Amino acid sequence: MNYIKENNVRLDFLSLHNYAGTASGNLNQGKKFSVNSWLETQERYAAVIAKTGFEDVELIIDEWGMAAQGFFNIEECPSFIARENEVYSSYYVKLIYKILEKGWNISKLLICLSGQHEMVTDFSGFRNFFTLNFFAKPIYNAYVLASKLHENLIEAKYDNENIYMIPTKNDKDEYAVLLSYSSEYFEEDLPEIYEEIAFDADITGKKMTVYCIDKNTTNPYRLYQKKGITELTDADIKELREEGNIKPIAECTASDKIELKLTANSVYLIMID
Repeated sequence: MNYIKENNVRLDFLSLHNYAGTASGNLNQGKKFSVNSWLETQERYAAVIAKTGFEDVELIIDEWGMAAQGFFNIEECPSFIARENEVYSSYYVKLIYKILEKGWNISKLLICLSGQHEMVTDFSGFRNFFTLNFFAKPIYNAYVLASKLHENLIEAKYDNENIYMIPTKNDKDEYAVLLSYSSEYFEEDLPEIYEEIAFDADITGKKMTVYCIDKNTTNPYRLYQKKGITELTDADIKELREEGNIKPIAECTASDKIELKLTANSVYLIMID
């Protein structure tokens, strides 16, 4: 980068990898998944970039993850089961929130999926969007929900430190609000709460659509776990594929507010149009 600056070379974008300084070694010794670990790694990148005067250059994170080692599964690291469930989707939404809060010029978050070709069973903890039998994982559906956000960020006010809300709006006065409810280390014992979401604008009479990813919704692994399946039947495969097919949990005419039940590591998208 010093060479680029000193020789006035055109720089269109910077491409970076970030795996939060997390891997099987420190996870097996007690380290926990945390977005703060990802941010600390990015801060080090940002310091180098700022030192060379390229802080306004577009950043593309062309590989990222909660942890490195896509070729490792739960046999090498039991913590990698989080790649199969609602922890990863919640992590992703929280990460988007934190990146926006930091003001970094990151245009793309391209998740790394290497290692998936080594799967021989479903829910084995490899780094992928789909399981061996094509059950869509929560992280895949979190990407689907994030793709529905609009181009304009708007303000949101709330006082719960475990809620991470990304409210957006387009030029047609349509809203898309994405949120994650999680603790720093994504513990499962975070208390269940009910939260009212109110809009300053009059949304009465508009169409409201609500999507959810949590322990009981859009979560093939948790359904597999709950049913105690030991050997998949054709009926099981059909049911688990349907579970991974994200669909609204509510479609209705909007009133001035909506109440959501937030459970540990849940993700919601509210769309008003």
